[in-house]
Amino acid sequence: MHQVLDFKRKKRLGKCLSPHCRNVARLHRNFCNTCRGHFYDDPMRRLFRNLKSSAKRRVKEFGLTFDVFAELALEAGYLLRAGRERHCLHVDRIDPRLGYFAGNIRFISCEENSRKAFLDKRVLNGQAESSGGEPF
Repeated sequence: MHQVLDFKRKKRLGKCLSPHCRNVARLHRNFCNTCRGHFYDDPMRRLFRNLKSSAKRRVKEFGLTFDVFAELALEAGYLLRAGRERHCLHVDRIDPRLGYFAGNIRFISCEENSRKAFLDKRVLNGQAESSGGEPF
């Protein structure tokens, strides 16, 4: 007998949506605490999910697969140096008008990313030509 999952029904009943899990999910949650903990067992997958959800929240296209992201991140040492301090690495889009694709991302320091964002805003506002100097 083939089982068909009815996500709305399971959600109403407060069951976890993870396959083969029979735990109760908290109110307004889709997954139980045990299954939510398994989402973050792999740090590389956690970084990938965070990047993907951030892109979705900011309505940016996301065409990266986990395998491509993991390969690029391991080359750059992103797993060990990800963070919010100025020497930590961030994922940067080379062309800010495009989304997250294999040829459009690079890993740069937080300091460089902040400088790039500041310069991009000045170029968009047309202030780069009017002032003669560098912002930093």
